[in-house]
Order: sequence, then C-alpha cells, then structure tokens
Amino acid sequence: CQEDGVPRILLARATGLFFQQPFVMRPNWRRPLLNPILNFFGIEPIFSNPYSACYFGELPFSFAASVGNTDAMEAMYLGCRTAQKEDEDEREWIWRRATIALQFMQQHDMHGNTALHMAVRYKQRKVVEWFVMKCKWLKDWGCFKRLNFDQLTPLTLAVQLGHMDLFQYMVDRIWKKRIWQVRRFACADVR
Repeated sequence: CQEDGVPRILLARATGLFFQQPFVMRPNWRRPLLNPILNFFGIEPIFSNPYSACYFGELPFSFAASVGNTDAMEAMYLGCRTAQKEDEDEREWIWRRATIALQFMQQHDMHGNTALHMAVRYKQRKVVEWFVMKCKWLKDWGCFKRLNFDQLTPLTLAVQLGHMDLFQYMVDRIWKKRIWQVRRFACADVR
C-alpha cells in the first residue's frame, strides 16, 4: 500500500518514551497562550525521561541517517518512486516524483527533527554529503533551512553541538559560490 507515493512501511514511527530524547519538552509548552499559566504554577518546560535508551528519530529514514547508512537511505528514497499515470506527460511525472521525494526527505519527528538534523546530531558527514547531492539534483535546499521545534536548522544545530567540520562543509557546498581561482588563491562569495 502507498500513501501519496510513499510506501506505508517508510512512514512507520517508533513511539514511546524509550525512543525519545533523555530530556523532553512538555507538548503543551509550545503553545504560547499557555506559557504564562504554566510559569505561574511553576511548571518546568522540560522534564527528564528516565526511560530513554535510544533517540535516533522516529522514522526509518531518520534512523538510517543517524547510523550513517546511506545505502538504506538511497533504497528508501528510491522507494518513493511512483508509477506514471496514463494521462500524465513525462514532465509532470518527473515533477510529481521530485515533489514526493522532497516531502519524504523533510519528514520530521515529534521534536521537529528531520533526517538531516539527526545526521548532524550524530556527526554523519557521509549522510550530509548524500543530502547535498540529492538537494543539488532536485534544486531545492529546503531541508537545510528547515527549523526543528527548538528553532534550529541543521546548520545551527551543527554549531550548537560543536561540529564545526560539518558546519564548514555545509556552508562551503550550499552557500559559497566561487568567483575566480588562480592556483591556490580563490575568491568566494557567500550567498
């Protein structure tokens, strides 16, 4: 069975406290109108999760990104391919496939973390390179600009966690444009 072109098995979620972060923000804390009330009663926004054992994201794609398995990611990505409809021309079909693939790559868990967030969290450079390659081919950099619920993009998450090599790689590949180069010397512009 497929749901919007993505097989249902790829949309399965690992739920429960066992699969969540060691520190979890209360779900109702993200509602701005309730914050003053919760503050008044002294309710903390974050609670400790003693049952947490592994947080690799809730989705199979996020898990593959967390452990650095790009072969599994590629197989899941290719699993999003859909058959061409009879009344659909080639260009429309390619556009629909690309749209489904982008939506699949930008799925997030209950904390707003995408597979790219998880790759940055676990310092999986090979996975970040895979995302750069796919986004360049699809001509869409939205997954690098996606905010999680802590208001962090994968780029700002890399800075917060101190993964400066991943940060530099993403800046170099996405936002820098080489203007000219003579031997070792180059001039680059950050978009």
